[in-house]
Parts: sequence; C-alpha cells; structure tokens
Amino acid sequence: MSLTFHVTIKNVRFTVLLGVHFSLVAVCLAQDGDRNRYDSAVIGGIGGLGGNFQQTPFGITGGTWATGTHTSAYSVGYRQQLRRLLSGSVTYVNHGHYDRHGYRTHHHSRDDIQVEFSVAKRPRRGPLEFRLGGGGAYYSETDQTGEGGDDFQNRQGFGFVFSGVLDVDISNRLFIEGRVDRHFVLDRYDSTNALAGLGFRLQGRDLAAVSPNPGASKHAFRINYGLGRLNSKQSETLKRAFQVAHEMDLSPRFALATSYLREGTAPELNRKGFAIQGEARQELGDFLTLGMGLGPYLNVDHSPFFQRKGRMSVDALFTAFLDVRIARQVEWSFSTSRPRSLGTLKNKPMTDVFQTGLKFRL
Repeated sequence: MSLTFHVTIKNVRFTVLLGVHFSLVAVCLAQDGDRNRYDSAVIGGIGGLGGNFQQTPFGITGGTWATGTHTSAYSVGYRQQLRRLLSGSVTYVNHGHYDRHGYRTHHHSRDDIQVEFSVAKRPRRGPLEFRLGGGGAYYSETDQTGEGGDDFQNRQGFGFVFSGVLDVDISNRLFIEGRVDRHFVLDRYDSTNALAGLGFRLQGRDLAAVSPNPGASKHAFRINYGLGRLNSKQSETLKRAFQVAHEMDLSPRFALATSYLREGTAPELNRKGFAIQGEARQELGDFLTLGMGLGPYLNVDHSPFFQRKGRMSVDALFTAFLDVRIARQVEWSFSTSRPRSLGTLKNKPMTDVFQTGLKFRL
C-alpha cells in the first residue's frame, strides 16, 4: 500500500511537470514565429531537483529524482532544424553523483547521450517557443554491489527519453531554455531531470559567414592538461590528465582527430590510450568554435587497484569542446571527455576528464 502510494506520487509529480508543456503547446494555436535566419543552436544547462523514492529530501541543486543525488546535473547539446516545425538534437546529460551527501543508496552515477526529434510551436511570433520531443538514449551508470572499495558494477544500455522544453528569447541569437526530461530504462530505474540553461542560435547555411581564417591549413595540433574524476563506487580525483591530438579538417563543419589521452593518475586508476574521433563543430562569430567528437578509444590501465593492471580495452570516447581564438593560428581550448565502455564489465571504472590548453593551426 505504501509503495503504491509513493509510486503514484512520483508519477503525479512527473505528469504535472510535462503536462504543463503539453497544455501550453495544445492551446497555442497562433502562427509559429519565423527564425529562418538560424537553423541550429547549441545549449548548455544545469539543474535537477533531488528527492526520490528513498525519501531523501528535496534540493533545488540536486541532480535526478530517481536516486536522490544532491550534486548538480548538467547538459550540453546541439539542435538542428530539419523542417519548419521539426528539429533533431543530440544532448549529453550527466545526472550527477548520488552518494556524496550521506544518503544511503546503491546507485552512484548515470549519464547518457540522448538523440531526439522534437516539434515546436511559437505563438504569435513572440519570444516564447515550446517544444515536445522524444527519442533514444544510450546510458552508462555505476552501482554499488558490496561493501568493498572495488565492489561496483558499471552498466551500459539503451533507453527512451521524452522531453518538454520552453525557450525564452533574449535576442535573435541568445535564449534561455527550461527543460524537463524523463529517461525510461526497461530493466533499470527511470530518472527525471529538470534543467535550466543558455542557448545560442547559429546562422543558417544560406547566410553563413565566410570563415575568418580562410587561408589556414587543414591540420592542427591540440595540447591539453587538467584532471579527471573517477566514477566507481566513490568519486576520486585523478591528477595530471593530459591529451595531445592531431586534427585534420574534412569540411568546414567536420574533422578527423587522432589523440593520445591520459585520463589522470591516482592509486585507483592510471589509464591511458589512443583514440580516433570524428568531430562535428560550429563556428560562433569570428572567435568561438563549439564541437563534439566520438570514436573508438584503445586504452590500458596501469593501476592494480581494480585487478585490471595491464588489461587492454576498446571503449567509445565522447568529447565536447570549446575553442577560443586568441591569434590567427592559436586557439585556447576547453574540453570534457568521457570514455564509455562498449560492454558490461564488473569493476571497470569510468571517468570524466576536464582539460584546458592550446590548439595550434599549421
């Protein structure tokens, strides 16, 4: 009886949030606004509400409702207009870490890559735009399996995601976005995130500006340095993360990158390897470039902590980056990377890697 009541409350809470978006879209029968000058956008967000079936208290800076995290969730995504009302998007969502505030849970972390299609409505050509979307999500998560330091299980798999979005224009290019999404996983727990963020519209292909550096070489080198975070049963800091990469332009928006990556060093992990990634990127004005990369990552762990010393693995490496041009051939780089296991392996840790450095164009 108690369990049924609590599940009902949780479902009502979710229904109310998404119901607001559905209702607003349904009653907005006016002509949609025209934003033909801009056919894509990049969006970053942070948020979450906390609170869950394990009775942990609510917190406005929590991550996901599903498991009571009280660290912030964050997201970064790219949205492309396909038709006047239809768009497609790719979004990376990190749901936060669940056991950092003394609340007992067997769940530790989850993040996913979401691919969605959405329909939009802009009432009376005004500053508000409503979106409803749905699609698939590939997730990675870590759960506790015992009391030992290395008793955890990393899982990967596919689920479904549905979202409601409200965009509020600040200018033709800049907007504030509020987003609620529900991630359904058939054999695991579902999760809900509420995120607020900032978006920037990109100029349409027909009006795209000429590259500010048209005579530049197609080859560039990137050198980054930073730290990592270990996503095992505990979140340990990995020091001295390092990356050196060679990038070759294939077109104005796509490139091929080969890189050496050291995720950082700690007693629990000392993993390094080589990656080949396809990169999609977009220039914002004359000095900013946003991009994402994905590809195979061949790596070896040199730490004996998880009984994986000398073990070789092939994972998928996801990277999001921002480059700031500071000279004609030099850019300041910021990036976050996440190796994602291609299989379900017990006691195999995953990491987040945060780096900054310089990119030199030849």
